[in-house]
Amino acid sequence: MYGPVQDGDTLIPAVDPQYLTREKIRQEVDYWTNEPPGNTVVDPYARYLYFVLEGSRARRYAVAVGDEGRGFSGEEIVPYVREWLRWTPKPNKLSENPELYVPQRHAGRP
Repeated sequence: MYGPVQDGDTLIPAVDPQYLTREKIRQEVDYWTNEPPGNTVVDPYARYLYFVLEGSRARRYAVAVGDEGRGFSGEEIVPYVREWLRWTPKPNKLSENPELYVPQRHAGRP
């Protein structure tokens, strides 16, 4: 589930097992909601995303949520989904912790 993934010419390494605690691994859980199957619910304070399934079940993912995400409440439509979305930390995060955000270079990627 968290092994290496080949992305074109680039091999994305497996997730280090130290990060795979029970709270953080992707898993199917009991989850009651009024949302129909196929919808996504984000709990920014618990830091989980739930993909709603049939029968009061959901696929749960651990996520990180920024300050803006904790201030949002309501419904939103996701207009499109991208695989392997590029993410860049905000300038204030880079200045606060530059060693944490050392640029990662992968073959075939900028």
